[in-house]
Amino acid sequence: MFFKEIQGQQSLQNTLTNAFQNQHLAHALIFNGREGSANLALALALARYLHCENKQGNESCGKCNSCLKHHKLIHPDFNFIFPIATTKKVDSKPTCQNFLPDFSLF
Repeated sequence: MFFKEIQGQQSLQNTLTNAFQNQHLAHALIFNGREGSANLALALALARYLHCENKQGNESCGKCNSCLKHHKLIHPDFNFIFPIATTKKVDSKPTCQNFLPDFSLF
């Protein structure tokens, strides 16, 4: 996802890329909003921009190894995290807990 593909968020895009260029980007960002908003697209574009090896102004190049991995959603430094709801029928310790020891080795 490129910033140029996201409609109506130019001001926020500029704020994020300028913060990175000025070394003032926070260590963590939460993109929260209603379903159908541009939050996921914006997060994907920002991640691609941050990892891009040949940034072109306020946009990622789309051609470097990092951008190609982001396009396929296989970049090793980009992970999706989704909340897991618990109920009486769903255990409060989700299956992902079983994998934490393996992930902690990285």
